Amino acid sequence: MAATDEDNLDTNRIQKALDACPKGFTVELKPDAAHDAFLSGPLDLRAGVTLRIDAGTTCSDRETRAYTRSAPAVCGVVSQTGRGCRALINGSNVAGAAVMGDGIVDGRGWAKLIGKDVSWWDLAEQARAGGSQNCPRLIVLSRCDNFTLYRITLKNSGNFHVAYSGGKRIHRLGRSH
Repeated sequence: MAATDEDNLDTNRIQKALDACPKGFTVELKPDAAHDAFLSGPLDLRAGVTLRIDAGTTCSDRETRAYTRSAPAVCGVVSQTGRGCRALINGSNVAGAAVMGDGIVDGRGWAKLIGKDVSWWDLAEQARAGGSQNCPRLIVLSRCDNFTLYRITLKNSGNFHVAYSGGKRIHRLGRSH
């Protein structure tokens, strides 16, 4: 994988593309000659829009500030309550949305968090002694009817790979590690 600039996330650029994309169309993340990775904080899917991650492309991040749900910031720590982090890819009431492609969504659960001496997986291990880990999931979908997850590789999540609730029909074809 080509080196990535972890100080310059691609979140805003990807989210603007998702927001502007008309229903029935696709936002495509694909490699170029110099880069094959997109570093992103949480992304919000749109109804009828597909996020396509092409072969040879990875979408990932490990910056805790970007994932924090609310104040006080508990994403990236063990606390008495969990769910302090947003997911990398989020969908709420986005019927007909999809995530697909032959690329990779990598939560890099093993990697040290920026500015900390622990990884997402280290936090999970610490939580075994008491408390709840506050680690992001890769994809969280709520009330997303007819959602499609196709051919994408999901790996190294800090928490669960996919959480799906309240929707009708999820079409899942692909790989998970």
